[in-house]
Amino acid sequence: EESSVPAMSWELREDQACGRGLYARRDLAEGERVLSAHVLTAGVGDGSCANCLADLPSREGALRCEGCSLRYCGARCLLEDAHDAHSCQMLRRLSASSEW
Repeated sequence: EESSVPAMSWELREDQACGRGLYARRDLAEGERVLSAHVLTAGVGDGSCANCLADLPSREGALRCEGCSLRYCGARCLLEDAHDAHSCQMLRRLSASSEW
């Protein structure tokens, strides 16, 4: 009986030269989608908004969380971000640490 789920065009494996990664099982067409997934987590860098991850044009013009100094592109993102007091405290400690 045939499955209605198409076979994956890739596999996860270890390669001695390139390391662990996703490798094509067959030739892929240009622009062919091989993987689609929802974001589970994202890293926030100094140059991106902590809520929407948009690039910030400058560090000076960004709004900041008063507790942990996360940067935001605007008031809406600052208000929409859902980091709680505990996260804020941890981020404040990390940013003060030499290990950050």
